Amino acid sequence: MIRSFRTALLIPLIFSTATVFGQSSPIQFSQPNVLILELLETIKAQTETNLIYSPSRLPNRRIVLEKRSYQLPELLLLLQNEGLSIREEKGRYLIVPSASASSGKVNHTITGFVRDSESGEALIGANLFVKDVNLGVSTNRYGFYSLTLPAGTYEVVTSYIGYDTETSQLELKGKQRQNLSLTPSLHELGSITINSRSQSYNIQSMVPSINTLDFNTDNHIPYFMGEVDVFQGALLLPGIRNLGEQASGINVRGGGIDENLILLDEAPIYNPNHYFGLISVFNPEAVNDIQFYKGFFPPSYGGRASSVVVVHQKEGNDQEHKVEGGIGLLSARIMAEGPISKGKSSFLVSARQSLLDPNQWAPNRSDIDAQL
Repeated sequence: MIRSFRTALLIPLIFSTATVFGQSSPIQFSQPNVLILELLETIKAQTETNLIYSPSRLPNRRIVLEKRSYQLPELLLLLQNEGLSIREEKGRYLIVPSASASSGKVNHTITGFVRDSESGEALIGANLFVKDVNLGVSTNRYGFYSLTLPAGTYEVVTSYIGYDTETSQLELKGKQRQNLSLTPSLHELGSITINSRSQSYNIQSMVPSINTLDFNTDNHIPYFMGEVDVFQGALLLPGIRNLGEQASGINVRGGGIDENLILLDEAPIYNPNHYFGLISVFNPEAVNDIQFYKGFFPPSYGGRASSVVVVHQKEGNDQEHKVEGGIGLLSARIMAEGPISKGKSSFLVSARQSLLDPNQWAPNRSDIDAQL
């Protein structure tokens, strides 16, 4: 009985000694200097240490090794000296860049707008990529961007579909404002071959079931008696149909008209039609683009079950004055835009008047004779 009891005590002692020995075995390196990512991969390969980190956020620089073998605490101290924050929790090590590096560089924020160089119109969804740190952002619906980086000099690449890509040097010393502009690009298209049987393409998108109508090119779709209507371009998209010839509104993938959320510059529109649903309330000259969410809605657009229609209006030309308009069979419309302070602020005024109203307001000839 005593011998079996001693054996039972000896077995856990042997396993615990082996574990301590395994943890204390040194980590070997074959090179005098390694990248931070290579150092972390070597630790994971030679030990059972659970390291959690994002390779894209690690600094792309080398660490000089004074010897060829290290213990794990020594390597963690080297990483902390390189500006990394290490937090240990339940045997796992979370490694992230700290707010300030060991060189004393403090993060600063640069903000600004990306606009069209000719019209000054905001470019929604323009991409900015910082080559030195592999960091990128996109402009929001107002063309605004924000970047937070340590102090230093960076190479920023700005791109947008249909515009020339611009590369600029950015010297970041503190919080600053930097507006960017892109020039429209003109490319000659090659020949187009139309086949009777379409090919299979795999289309991937971060936001599914979204379509965008650009009214710089899509606002020439005529509708009732030659009038241009904003929603007629949407009827050409799959999954969207109108309610009928004598009804207003649209159905999106079987949903009802009351299940559509229509926003005009973030303001909800409850009745988007005029003249018994034949004409929309939106003046096509003043519309920048329309986004249709037909399936997946971002959480910020909660409140409807079928679709979300987001209408963005133009901000006005801040480079030159311009007047546009037209006269149709049912209405006349006009839009004026121009700079208030060139390159800084602008105005845009649009109006539309039905041509049927003056006929209704005009007095009848028989009424005039009766009064006389």
